[in-house]
Amino acid sequence: MISFLGDVRFALRRLRMAPGFTIFAVASLALGIGVTTAIYSAVRTLLWMPLGVPDAGGLLVVASDARTSYPAMSWPDFEDFQSSQTAARSVAAGVLLRTTIRTGQVSQTVFGEAVSGHYFNVMGLRPRVGRLLVLDDETRAARVAVLAAPGAFAAQARKGLELAAPSLGVELLDDATGADCVLLCGPVEWEAERFRGLGGGGRLFGGISPGLPHAPPVWPDGTLAPVQWHPELGGPPGLEDYIGAQAYAAALIAERCRVLDPSDPLSAARSLVTETFFGRFELDETGLQSGHRLSVVRWHHGRQTLLPAA
Repeated sequence: MISFLGDVRFALRRLRMAPGFTIFAVASLALGIGVTTAIYSAVRTLLWMPLGVPDAGGLLVVASDARTSYPAMSWPDFEDFQSSQTAARSVAAGVLLRTTIRTGQVSQTVFGEAVSGHYFNVMGLRPRVGRLLVLDDETRAARVAVLAAPGAFAAQARKGLELAAPSLGVELLDDATGADCVLLCGPVEWEAERFRGLGGGGRLFGGISPGLPHAPPVWPDGTLAPVQWHPELGGPPGLEDYIGAQAYAAALIAERCRVLDPSDPLSAARSLVTETFFGRFELDETGLQSGHRLSVVRWHHGRQTLLPAA
């Protein structure tokens, strides 16, 4: 023990007498240990880290072209493989997706995955809250409950949804029970009361009132609403709602049409296709605006967030 302590003291004296060597040796050891740890962590994550699913050893990745950097298979090929294979208990498909989430002025790229109905069953995963995708979700239409308040405006909104339902491939319901999405059409107080009564249940909620410029912050997180215009889309300073923005944009269009054809501005408007801060301007053969497209806002932590255009 005494000899060991003497060796330690001698080594420390030698290091103190050669500070340059000491710094070089310590830095080399630190760098070597750091690089080794980083490489080990990467290899462990890629090769040895458990997938976090039951029976991970029974999972296989199947691709029609294994030469690509990411195994791939078209959907028709997957359907053929799923119907003809007999070796696996169940087969599922998934593809990586990249999208952008925007909150206020901040945008962030995130990665996700589009999966088939059997995906979570194959993985052996169970939800803590709500439900996961099942096979029926691949074939059945989305069930959308439309709850409308009395009045002409709500009736017209529901009529528009009924006309759009076939092209969207959705099934309209009159009751929120069993619906994947609940849409409300009515005054602010009426919609807010219905939202409070419906609760969550893992469903998507949408309405008209949540899109108003000064809507009260009572909507659940994730609630969607259409908006004619949003301040983040641009426009002159001082505009706070779509009514003022629409009037300002209409004045710009009227001035443009007067310049194009002073004797017949209406004819100029019928042939005009242009863009303003309010959106696209184009009239159909009846003279109605057909070019303008609505934007969508989503509620998050009591605030409206403008979603990126699809």
